[in-house]
Amino acid sequence: YIAKLHLQLVSVIPMQNPSGNEIKTLEEFKSITSEGEGFIAITDKANPDRIHSVTCSRLREDWFVEKIVTNKGKSGLYLWYPSSVAAQKANSDALGCAKCDEIIKKIRQIKQ
Repeated sequence: YIAKLHLQLVSVIPMQNPSGNEIKTLEEFKSITSEGEGFIAITDKANPDRIHSVTCSRLREDWFVEKIVTNKGKSGLYLWYPSSVAAQKANSDALGCAKCDEIIKKIRQIKQ
C-alpha cells in the first residue's frame, strides 16, 4: 500500500520544473535577462536554491553556461517566472537574493 501511494505521489508531483519555464540555452538566458521582466529561480544540489530578479548582476552568463550548458543541468536548473510571487510559490524553500531584496527596498522607499 505504501509503495503504491508513493508511486501515485511521484507521478502527480513534478520533481523538477514546477510551473517555471526552464531556461535551456544561452540564447534563452540572454533574451530573458535583456527583456528585464520576471524572476529566475536557480535550483542547486550543493547550495540553497535562490530567486533573482532577471536584472540582478548575480545572474552571470558564465555561471549559466557552466551549470546548464557545460554540466547539462546535472546540479540544478534555471527557471523563469513572471513574478516573484509565482517563483516563491513554486520554489517555497528558495531564498531571496540579498542584492535583489536591497534594490526592491530602495524602490519602495522612492515610491513612498
